Amino acid sequence: MNCPRRINEIGPWNYQEDDSDHWKDDCCSFCGSINPDKVIELIKSGYTITRTDKNYKIYLNYPSHVKAPNGSGKVYLMHFSREQIDQLNQALGYIA
Repeated sequence: MNCPRRINEIGPWNYQEDDSDHWKDDCCSFCGSINPDKVIELIKSGYTITRTDKNYKIYLNYPSHVKAPNGSGKVYLMHFSREQIDQLNQALGYIA
């Protein structure tokens, strides 16, 4: 996998598409975003989100007794496919 943040943003890292990123404990090894499939699963089970002023990022709200896998619950939407965005919107009740 190549993290979209690594490929599309400026920073002091390697920009090559070399499959150096991976999902570890349901989080991206590069940016820490939670895996889209896990986000959808948790929202369907009752977890909620917090929006940000950024159009590419939300936070998944974990109950106080559950530790977020990356420490923050951050979700970068650029990891989602079009199909996963549709599934997310449906899980959030935005579309029927």
